[in-house]
Amino acid sequence: QGAEVARSQGAEVARSQGAEVARNQGAEVFCAAQAQRLHTQWESDSAVIRRKRMILLALVIHVIVFVLVNVVVWPIWAATRHAEPEKKPWQFRFDDFGISVDVNGAKRQGPSTPWAAWVTFGTATALAFHAANTLPLIVTKRGVPGWNYWVAANLLLVAVVVWVIHWLSTTSSYVWPLIVTAVVGIVVSITSAISCACSSPKCHTVGH
Repeated sequence: QGAEVARSQGAEVARSQGAEVARNQGAEVFCAAQAQRLHTQWESDSAVIRRKRMILLALVIHVIVFVLVNVVVWPIWAATRHAEPEKKPWQFRFDDFGISVDVNGAKRQGPSTPWAAWVTFGTATALAFHAANTLPLIVTKRGVPGWNYWVAANLLLVAVVVWVIHWLSTTSSYVWPLIVTAVVGIVVSITSAISCACSSPKCHTVGH
């Protein structure tokens, strides 16, 4: 009986030790897998942060270039501009924007738009398109906006650009940007309807 008791106790001790070893091994495997997942997630997050920093740096450099170019061109234009013709007493002018109005309200051809304004317009347009196409990549945590954002944002910017061109232009009285705006509105409405009606998640979000 004593030997039987000893064998039983030994078997119980062996079973408990085996169970403890198995638990320890399982815990080690779980910790290793958890550590691997955390490391993979950290690498992914670090890559996203680095990418966003580079995009932001490029945008900041673009803003600095925009400011420097315009700080240079406007003083050059002011120093090289020709003397304005003497204003007639029955007219007043919106100086440098190409509009001259008399007392009867008739529109006349005034002084041309300064070339520096076109430089500002061109650099501002490039910066606007750059910002519209990169800011969503910086502010979003995961993925990028749906495809319709890129279509709508760029088309709306095109509409704004043509109106500014028309405003700066001194040779056209026909409001042609209305046609461009109408076309943009139709296209954006169609693409937005398609985006909302699409049931697939890929229609709304690209990238994960």
